[in-house]
Amino acid sequence: WSASYGTTWDDSSQGVELYDGFIAAAVAEAITEDAAWYCWHASRRQAMLEACWEKAGAFVHQQIIWVKDRGVLTRSHYLWKHEPCFMGWRRPNRPPKVAEETLPSTWEMPSFAKDERTDHPTPKPLDAFGIPMRQHVARGGLCYEPFSGSGSQIMAGEANGRRVFAMEISPAYVDVAVERWQAETGKDAILDGDCRTFAEVKAERLGDKADAAA
Repeated sequence: WSASYGTTWDDSSQGVELYDGFIAAAVAEAITEDAAWYCWHASRRQAMLEACWEKAGAFVHQQIIWVKDRGVLTRSHYLWKHEPCFMGWRRPNRPPKVAEETLPSTWEMPSFAKDERTDHPTPKPLDAFGIPMRQHVARGGLCYEPFSGSGSQIMAGEANGRRVFAMEISPAYVDVAVERWQAETGKDAILDGDCRTFAEVKAERLGDKADAAA
């Protein structure tokens, strides 16, 4: 839930309704009854998110804290050096735990320096998604991501042998995630249904602009 989405996703007049809709659609169409829910968020969104979860029959079992390696300068009194994540599930369907190790609720993971995040303002480290994958999903299993952003979830799935079904409202960030995956894997992304490569689709849709951007 990032301010970078501007009026589309950070509009206080419609935020609750939008998030309620996403949860309802996910519950109805996309996730299993015993899925583990994880949601990274800004601290100021905690009350809203917890209310949305409760409305959908889910509850916050625990809060995970990402301890960053550097503070972020904002207008707040203190440097922000952490980010919270809700973890829970829909009652009474406790999710499976496939990992033998029991981890603490604080995860120390490096953040990205400004010059390392030229294509997305708030990329997450792979383990922000890799840890939950390893905790709850067997190798080859499926994870759902409705806000893929920079594509860290997809790359975490690639690194951990899990599949990720992801979506993203911003076409620009879809491109970011696809190109990131291609660069890391050396493979071509293929458009489902007609077998064209990402490069072919990009050339068709952007024309001369695609050559200029290359």
